[in-house]
Amino acid sequence: MSIAQKTRSFGSIMLILISNADVYAPHHLGMMHVLVAGGHIAYIGQEKPQLDPLLNVDHVDAAGARLIPGFIDAHAHVTGGGGVQNISRSTYLLVFTAF
Repeated sequence: MSIAQKTRSFGSIMLILISNADVYAPHHLGMMHVLVAGGHIAYIGQEKPQLDPLLNVDHVDAAGARLIPGFIDAHAHVTGGGGVQNISRSTYLLVFTAF
């Protein structure tokens, strides 16, 4: 079954085709086309899918930009965390500019 035949079943679901994206999912896949249907990834591939022209598809040309999965709870303390108790020992890691 072709991508075009499969997409006929999407009906009124929002479709977004992201083309020419440098995809990480989560490993580097290279330049790919990604079809998102109803907020879920429906296709990742090197060949641009042939979609039914009657479908309402938003096309996005990523122009080589990186496309990566969403970060869920990506909160991190890059300087080690620990609150402000040890701030005097951590400030040497920062660069300050005075005017």
